[in-house]
Amino acid sequence: MTPLTIALDYDQTYTADCELWRCFISTAIKFGHKIICVSARENTPGNRYELTQALPIGIPVLLCYGQSKREYAIAAGYNVDIWIDDHPETVSQAVLYMDVETVWPTENP
Repeated sequence: MTPLTIALDYDQTYTADCELWRCFISTAIKFGHKIICVSARENTPGNRYELTQALPIGIPVLLCYGQSKREYAIAAGYNVDIWIDDHPETVSQAVLYMDVETVWPTENP
């Protein structure tokens, strides 16, 4: 089996059931897969701290406010095989993340 890189969104995905996703992450890692967290949040020290504290140790956190998640992940050196996201449009479309409830697409990504 080829190891997969799996991108997991944070707000309303990981946070919808943290215990479920912790179990998923642990199992995926045991099977040799790489898990990364890709969020549309702004890359601020506060956001980075919150996510790194909430996620299991060692999970890379990408904060891609204003860019498509796919393009941001590629630029960061990750070729994602599977995306898990409650807003799948954010994978290929640039967004402006306003708060944990609202995501606004930009007009010209």
